[in-house]
Amino acid sequence: MIRGAICGDVIGSRWEGAAAQDPGFELLGTGCCATDDSVLTAAVAEALLDGTPVAAALRRWGNRHADAGYGALFSGWLTSVSDRPYGSFGNGAPMRCSPCALLATGIRHAEALAVAQAAATHNHPDALRATAAAAGAMARGARRADLPSLMERYGIAVPELAALRASSIFDVTATGTVGAAAACVAAAESVEAAIRLAVSLGGDTDTTACVGGALAEAVFGCDIALWRRVGPHVPNDIAQIAERAVAAGERTQTAPWGRRLLDRLVVAPRLIRSARDALDA
Repeated sequence: MIRGAICGDVIGSRWEGAAAQDPGFELLGTGCCATDDSVLTAAVAEALLDGTPVAAALRRWGNRHADAGYGALFSGWLTSVSDRPYGSFGNGAPMRCSPCALLATGIRHAEALAVAQAAATHNHPDALRATAAAAGAMARGARRADLPSLMERYGIAVPELAALRASSIFDVTATGTVGAAAACVAAAESVEAAIRLAVSLGGDTDTTACVGGALAEAVFGCDIALWRRVGPHVPNDIAQIAERAVAAGERTQTAPWGRRLLDRLVVAPRLIRSARDALDA
């Protein structure tokens, strides 16, 4: 899932802000790079792997890759002295949630970890709900045809691709991005096809393709050939933490990572209690 997320980010990076286009575009080219989506996905993976505070990991990775293209609110948080979240309902929360599904011991654990990492910055209910939906769907490995109905359980609308392409809105909301990504995966037959569809919608292409790539990997399995093609565009530290996460996920590690993360996050007590309940269920 983390490989699919990074592939989607890199492939979508050079088309950010573009209008809708045919999905047969040249897959990789000048301008392709790992953006904030990949950087902060790596940060969450490291926090989960090492049992360290997610806010500290986000700051460490964000400052190390200072030119990765962060949104205004996150940039302000990155340079502030406070670790308090800033109430965003943006797609910065679901874009970095794939490690939660990869390293979780089950669906509810994945949702709990996703909510906890999101709440470090994006503590708006819509961001938490969309992030839980994305991570829950990844952890399920649902069939592509089931994604729309699965998303509806979380209150996430999955529009028709034709409607999304016609509107070509630069949608940075968490709910809108997860819904669009799910629509692309539901209409695709491979990881690459899902990413191509996500990019073809235009708008916030790197983030829609990042979420779509992670969801698609959960549905179709890892496209190792695509990962190798994207590899030259991925910084070594991001690639290395991704491979650590994949190896750990394959070993099916257990829940204490999640408990240590929740213990150290600066989030509302209600969120910590609900996440702990999910871990212990």
